[in-house]
Amino acid sequence: MSAGKNYGTVLYWGTMLGSVIVLLGSLMGLMLGLSWMPLQQQYDLLLSGQQLASVPLAQWRYYASADGVILIGLGCAILSLVPAILGSLPRLWRSGARLVAVCGLLNAALILGAVASAIN
Repeated sequence: MSAGKNYGTVLYWGTMLGSVIVLLGSLMGLMLGLSWMPLQQQYDLLLSGQQLASVPLAQWRYYASADGVILIGLGCAILSLVPAILGSLPRLWRSGARLVAVCGLLNAALILGAVASAIN
């Protein structure tokens, strides 16, 4: 399997899983009203150009809400980039595309660093 095919396959399935989780969270919010913040209040804030209120991510109740499920789905889709990149690096290195492989490794490190800083 080529590096591009390996990367694309992992990224495709990670994004598909993330999108299904986001869809589930959206349905939970719209149909069941399980949002951390009322949906109308979220829309009003976003449409007026304001940021959503800061949610304490350490509270486990947040992850059981629709907003938390959406956040988990987005995280899954974004983090699927890391194994996709790391899985294609050995083949890129062996094929002589060493600069691309090093840039890919740096990219994976930046993604993990951004996620770690967002969690804290």
